[in-house]
Amino acid sequence: MAREDRLPGLFDEEFFEIPRIMRKQMNRALKEFFEEAEFPKVDIIDKKDSIIVKADVPGVPKDKLNIRVRDNGIVIKGDLSEEKEEKDGSYYMRERYISSFYRDIELPSDVDPNSAKAKYENGVLTIELKKRKEEIGKEIPVE
Repeated sequence: MAREDRLPGLFDEEFFEIPRIMRKQMNRALKEFFEEAEFPKVDIIDKKDSIIVKADVPGVPKDKLNIRVRDNGIVIKGDLSEEKEEKDGSYYMRERYISSFYRDIELPSDVDPNSAKAKYENGVLTIELKKRKEEIGKEIPVE
């Protein structure tokens, strides 16, 4: 029997290769799954005095968007529900689409939550946040 026609034995080098290959493929699949699961997709632009966050949220009414700003992060939540009904003679179909999302984003700099401004246009949510100017904390002398 040729070596490639048999399963690897317990002490063959190929036996130990199988779990490594499976683990590598599983890690790749999980990474792709969770990267795709992040919604909304965002761009974060770090300017001199501000941070701009742009999020794609097409089809979400602006009254269904909720934004919460912290010193070092932002949370974007939203709800999308859509009902579609079709009637054609004896044919009847009703589809319901309900979805919600939650995205917690860490910002590259501390920001002033009171400075946040948000606008929503053509399915893109743009949030501008001014960077915090003062340093947090207090320097103390060592005695």
